[in-house]
Amino acid sequence: MKLKGKINSIYRNWNKKDGTPYQTSKGVKFEKVDVLVDADCVDHPQFEGRATYFDYNGDTENWTEGMEIDVEVDTSESNGRTYFNIKRESANEKSSRLESRLAELEKRVEVLESAEKEEPEEGSDPIKELPF
Repeated sequence: MKLKGKINSIYRNWNKKDGTPYQTSKGVKFEKVDVLVDADCVDHPQFEGRATYFDYNGDTENWTEGMEIDVEVDTSESNGRTYFNIKRESANEKSSRLESRLAELEKRVEVLESAEKEEPEEGSDPIKELPF
């Protein structure tokens, strides 16, 4: 399901409440990032506005309060409670998103370069070239 909305608050933790670091069974450390958004950002009756991301690569280091996010979430059940976890972007999804962004930037550069070519040469007087 989709979570699309503004980050109201963000909490980052490298360590559990007991002070031990978050890490996988293979010993890879990660940051637990809790994001608070408006409860209507996810179409699920149990969503109360909190989603968690387990950040292994610094994917959320530029996330700040007030920033708009558009991510996929899934749910997990534990101890009778429903948790909402932000899904990690697959390599293919990330590559596709970057390719789209690159294509958009290439178009913008092309427009800027063509506009630059249309500028009058130095020393010419655009006022004298007016048709009246």
